[in-house]
Amino acid sequence: MTKDWKPVDPQVLVDAWEELKDCAEGIQKDLACPDEEVAKILRSVADSFHGVEEVLDKEEVKAVIHPQRNNQNQSNNQNQNKDEW
Repeated sequence: MTKDWKPVDPQVLVDAWEELKDCAEGIQKDLACPDEEVAKILRSVADSFHGVEEVLDKEEVKAVIHPQRNNQNQSNNQNQNKDEW
């Protein structure tokens, strides 16, 4: 994957993220391990890939993956800007 890569349809990336999350939750349940342990497993898998975090950090992808958090962040930023005035 190159730095210039981006998904043709961001929803495909969102769907993949959700599938991975569901899979990780299943693994966590099967292993009966705490969040920290499943996070270590995911990090070790992620370390074998490069560049994915750059795509996931893009605002248009964040807005689809975490719409409520994104809306809250925008609201917080607007409130912060009002406080600065």
